[in-house]
Amino acid sequence: MSSGDDNLVPPTAPLCRACGRHFTCRASLRRHLWIHTGVKPHACHHCPFSCNRRSNLERHVKRHHGPVASEQSPTSHHNNHSSTAAI
Repeated sequence: MSSGDDNLVPPTAPLCRACGRHFTCRASLRRHLWIHTGVKPHACHHCPFSCNRRSNLERHVKRHHGPVASEQSPTSHHNNHSSTAAI
């Protein structure tokens, strides 16, 4: 953030102590901290991939496991990796 932007940040805005970035609310800061701590609470049910944002997991499932996998429940999946490769 440049010094010109400092005037736009309210003094009560949550601040990341690791990188100095300001946030609009505590929830955003809490989620941001996962970047620094390495926490990845969203795990793929089809492979070992995990990430810190649900939207990234949804994009991963669509790209790597196809639209059918994104609609399957975790219990109904049984090694369908090869079946989506031909789609």
